[in-house]
Amino acid sequence: MSMNPLQTRAEPGDRCLRFRAGMLCCGVVTVFSLFSWRLIHLQCDQHAYFQGVLEKTHHKTQDLSASRGDILDTRGRVLACDEPVQQVTLELNFLQVGSTLASAIAGVEGMKATDLRHAFSLEQLQNRYLKHLGHVAAPMLGMTEEEFEGKVRARLNERSTGEVFLTRELSVSSAIRLREMLEEAKLGTYRENRNRGTLGALVFQNGYARRYPADLPLTHIVGMFGESGGDGKPARGVAGAERFFDSSLTGTPGKRELEVDGWGNEVPAYRGAITPPVNGRGVRLSLDLGLQGLLEQVLDESGNGENDVYLDELHAEKVTVVLFDPQTMGVRAIGVRDAKHDPKKPMLNNPVTEMLYEPGSTIKIVAVSGAISSGKVNGNTMINLGSGGVWDDDDITPIHDEHSATSLSVEDILVHSS
Repeated sequence: MSMNPLQTRAEPGDRCLRFRAGMLCCGVVTVFSLFSWRLIHLQCDQHAYFQGVLEKTHHKTQDLSASRGDILDTRGRVLACDEPVQQVTLELNFLQVGSTLASAIAGVEGMKATDLRHAFSLEQLQNRYLKHLGHVAAPMLGMTEEEFEGKVRARLNERSTGEVFLTRELSVSSAIRLREMLEEAKLGTYRENRNRGTLGALVFQNGYARRYPADLPLTHIVGMFGESGGDGKPARGVAGAERFFDSSLTGTPGKRELEVDGWGNEVPAYRGAITPPVNGRGVRLSLDLGLQGLLEQVLDESGNGENDVYLDELHAEKVTVVLFDPQTMGVRAIGVRDAKHDPKKPMLNNPVTEMLYEPGSTIKIVAVSGAISSGKVNGNTMINLGSGGVWDDDDITPIHDEHSATSLSVEDILVHSS
């Protein structure tokens, strides 16, 4: 009797296993297909967008400041110049990260940063950091510790990002000394970053400050240079030569292209093109600083000499003195005195060049000088002015004078502009 060979039958579980394996393979293929489609979409359709994001994030363009031109007197002595300074700001973003604050004060607190982070809240870390920072930095910045913390707190209550200007004109030597003191106090290490240095929350950036080395009241001639207000416009000359020659004195800022990594540090290997700044042109005035000083001294003199006349004896509303070079008619000195201005409130308008005068008020000097030079009159000669301030002659139209005097001396005619 023959026997049939044993026939194996598939177990019910094998079919389910194959189905599951097939579904898994389909799922894997689908996921990778979606990934492939997404990669193609990013590389082709979204390439321009992400390229722009990358450029904006890592490609930076930095402005390079240009110095303003010097103003010199006729002998080359400096009346106005730019001095390199450091602008110091505090970065509010630094105060928003607890781990960063803990690392900044770990050395001065004598504790590990991790222990500080767990022991204090963010607000407590801010207070401790500002206290340590203000103790070192406030005296160098010309303020008290309370003023330092109050200024930062006031801005921090308004916004949590941005910068707080602490000073715009800290000398370079003082800025270096401040950084050394902060490093000695273990409040951080100074590092360069995009042409501006940072030490903890403090940011040091190069700038210029306008200086006027002449120890004379020259604002009515040289003028001033200052901020134009809160409208975002750059500072400019606001009076005198600073304003008149502003376009020539103002330089053209340069630009520098650079690449930064994810932490904002410059990558030297990818530095781009540099357009150097063009400094402003200097201006040489016909003013003589020595003669200007002598004129100022004479205007401020006082005395009781019989043959001398002093300004304080005249009780004049305004006195203006101009010295000219007789060969070139260049203005060598301009002195002005009135009751409204003093060293604390300097004169910004030059009455010689910026005010209008009646022709008679200026030409009278020529007329009187010619009459005296001819020998027909002198300072004491009396002149008949007509009746009631009206000169009536048959040959000319009657002349009306503001003064009702019937006769005056030549000197009084000049003084009163008769």
